Amino acid sequence: ENSKRCNSVRFDPTSKFVLVADKFGDAYRYPILKKPAELKPELLLGHVSILTSMEFATIFYPRIKKTTETNEVVEDSIAHKECKERTIILTGDRDEKVRSSMYPNSYNIHSYCLGHTQFVTAINVPKLENSTKTLVITGAGDGTAKLWDISSKLSEHNNSENYIDLSALLQSINLSQIGSNFIDSSISEIGILSIKSSKELVSIIVEGVPAIFLFKLQVDQSGNNSKLILLETFSTDSAKDSTQNDKVSNIPADIEFDSQNRLLVSYSVNSKVSPNSLLEVFEFDSESSKLVSCKSNIKFSNYIPPQVETPVDPKSIFEWGRKSFDRNN
Repeated sequence: ENSKRCNSVRFDPTSKFVLVADKFGDAYRYPILKKPAELKPELLLGHVSILTSMEFATIFYPRIKKTTETNEVVEDSIAHKECKERTIILTGDRDEKVRSSMYPNSYNIHSYCLGHTQFVTAINVPKLENSTKTLVITGAGDGTAKLWDISSKLSEHNNSENYIDLSALLQSINLSQIGSNFIDSSISEIGILSIKSSKELVSIIVEGVPAIFLFKLQVDQSGNNSKLILLETFSTDSAKDSTQNDKVSNIPADIEFDSQNRLLVSYSVNSKVSPNSLLEVFEFDSESSKLVSCKSNIKFSNYIPPQVETPVDPKSIFEWGRKSFDRNN
């Protein structure tokens, strides 16, 4: 039991510990024990603001060498597997910032991602094959998704053999503009709810919006031109029966890619709206670059109850994200 309310939970890369971020801005590490014993949490890091999200990433440090002719320090062109790797933990907070720290020695700060104007809601680290790049995608209550390059770079100062750790903002995408056709006029605040990736695909959902924003991540291995390319803005209400009442709406509550690169979407159920189904699955059609439903090929009846009690209406992310939130807005 944690002493404060938990906002984010993650297993570490070794699967030996579980990390918990709480509303007081602290992140604790708990060991996963095979035998019952007293849990002794370890304080890893702290922010001066509420922690909202956590994610792990790997930083690569290629070997360096000096050229024989000019004695210039350059990166050695070696295989990806021969790079020195360091694990970092990324933590987002209510004060619009994302911090990357070394793990588990999190008192060593790697860098900051500063650019959002509202509280951070989502952090995603795409898994890049055969690449020494470390890219991060973040979302926030300002309605934007931002792409960062947090890769360590070789210092160019006086042939230094040291690496510098900086975060470069590569791209900022305004989802309220892209999804303007799907956003109801009653929605005054646009906030990113979740960002998930699988291979080159990146999927984003926005709170209260019946749509999935699908992007392709284009990686520039040698420069700073990596970017997200919009493939489709998919309406989750597109398959809704026109004869159904207005309370039926498929508003995504969460998304996740499975091991077969299929996108699983769960829908909100509350007193205002009710979806056609609780869960839907999509595949990416490479020919049309669109999402295609594949629910008919998968049986969910074994683990989805036929009836669900209407839960208490969930709080808006702006209620805990904004420091002063007007419920009547």
